Amino acid sequence: MSRDSHLDKVPGFVEFHLLKGPEADDHTLYASHTVWQNRAAFEAWTKSEAFRAAHQNAGDNKPLYLGHPRFVARSWPRFITKIDISTRY
Repeated sequence: MSRDSHLDKVPGFVEFHLLKGPEADDHTLYASHTVWQNRAAFEAWTKSEAFRAAHQNAGDNKPLYLGHPRFVARSWPRFITKIDISTRY
């Protein structure tokens, strides 16, 4: 799994991590973790051309996913976003 996220071109983006989680017989859990300078930067990204470009072919991999990703947002000193994605392998 790899794709150009276009995040390096987005104002307010700090860092990205794709974490591989537990493996089951029929799937592996992944967590996508991004850090932003603030909530406004994250929300601007979700409305940007970079976001559309990064997700334009997301449906092509639908057979790999067990379901829709779950979105979890937490605010600490930095705005942190995590999306859990379970995928079949």
